[in-house]
Amino acid sequence: MLKIKYLILILPLLYAFSCKKGKNVEPKKEEPTTTDTILTTQKVVEEIVILHTNDMHASINNFARLAFIVDSIENLYSNVYLFSAGDMFSGNPIVDMHEQKGMPMVDLMNEVGYDLATLGNHEFDYGQILLNQRIEQAQFPVICANLVVETGEMKPLEPFYQFTTPKGNKISVVGLLENFGNDHIPATHPLKVLGLKFENPIPTALKYTYLAAQSNVFLLLSHLGNSYDEYFAGQVSGFHAIIGGHSHTTISSMTSVNSTMITQAGSNLKYLGEIKIKLEDGKIVNKTYKLINLSTKGGGINTQLTAKINQYNDNPVFKEVIGTAVQSFEGKEELGSFFCDGLTHKEGIEIAFQNDGGIRIGSIAQGDITMFTIFALDPFGNTLLSLEMTTDEIRSLIKAGFYDGSIGLRVSGIKYTVVYQNSVVKDIKLQHYDGSFLDETKTYKVGISDYIYNSSKFEHHNEPTSLGITTAEAIIQYLKDVKTIDYKGTKRTFVEGK
Repeated sequence: MLKIKYLILILPLLYAFSCKKGKNVEPKKEEPTTTDTILTTQKVVEEIVILHTNDMHASINNFARLAFIVDSIENLYSNVYLFSAGDMFSGNPIVDMHEQKGMPMVDLMNEVGYDLATLGNHEFDYGQILLNQRIEQAQFPVICANLVVETGEMKPLEPFYQFTTPKGNKISVVGLLENFGNDHIPATHPLKVLGLKFENPIPTALKYTYLAAQSNVFLLLSHLGNSYDEYFAGQVSGFHAIIGGHSHTTISSMTSVNSTMITQAGSNLKYLGEIKIKLEDGKIVNKTYKLINLSTKGGGINTQLTAKINQYNDNPVFKEVIGTAVQSFEGKEELGSFFCDGLTHKEGIEIAFQNDGGIRIGSIAQGDITMFTIFALDPFGNTLLSLEMTTDEIRSLIKAGFYDGSIGLRVSGIKYTVVYQNSVVKDIKLQHYDGSFLDETKTYKVGISDYIYNSSKFEHHNEPTSLGITTAEAIIQYLKDVKTIDYKGTKRTFVEGK
């Protein structure tokens, strides 16, 4: 009994001692049995490639190269999309003067496999009915969120478009068009957009930011211009990238504002933009951007598309030689002087003006000048008007085309100087070529296009008279009559005091 009593007393001490010895010893773990399983989680990874062009302006010659590159990229990646950020039309007579205006461009875009486009301002140059027809022919959606059809002939467009990838990721794309012209319309002939309203881009975009929460990739297809795209990204959050157009900006490397990638691929189909977006479990983990040069010589081309392009280009009307340039000339001043001389050559026109934006090529080479060159210089088919104007009214017109210290109207029949001091136009001097000043008591017959008349706000008491021809037709007739021209070094517009 005593031994048992001592044993009872000593057991707690033995237990405490054993615990103290083993306090840093991990308890023995049981080995898993053959029925246990080890679970591993594999992420769902998907890479999306978005190719984009903008401001192609009916340039068709690089489409065979574009098709080859798009096909090559599609052979490497399973999720490839091709977008246009507007201004598909206006700039190439082969397209603009086709019996179905603009159709060759849509045909080639269909062949390459465009997936989506937004409107540019020059999409309206053919008028609303023809634009409807081209959109119907397109095998890809055309979107624009800030276009409102009131009484116009244009058919309403969807504001955005959504794609679903093979792995279930959602791509939402909103389209926006600039409305920065007079009366808040895009930079096109005002009569071509009658009955249409163009809402402010930022308030419009805010209506659709809810899509960000419903999308894995949220994009803006913008024809607003690069400066506005950057401003937009600072004001509106949620867009992963802005695919831009309108300003013809060549963005060659990754640019971001507030985590929004901003891109633009130059103009005239010289470049193709490539955005790569990598997603893991539906979340973007990486974005990259690069520019692909479509004008590189020696690259692969799509031979079938080459044959089709050659057929479109084989138009004998545009190959007709109508004059000769003694030497090459270039720039808005020299080209604009030639343009306006074509207008003053028309009987009854003493002074003529042309806006810089309507001069669509950069130079004319030495040698033969063809019909193609003239229609490329002046592709819009604007009507020539005659308007009786006083000298003060002429000054008002010049001032309306003067922007931030820069001349905007080129001239024939006179030369002029804008006196510009402290960011204010102080005076406009109107002179004959010999330096003598115009008679302030006289009125002059001024030739302008119906585009300038309808898009510029300037003083005039008289109504214009249509001369029944386009400005391009007036230039062609002038060139056929004079046969040889030389505008190298011509200077008729000046700014004083800057």
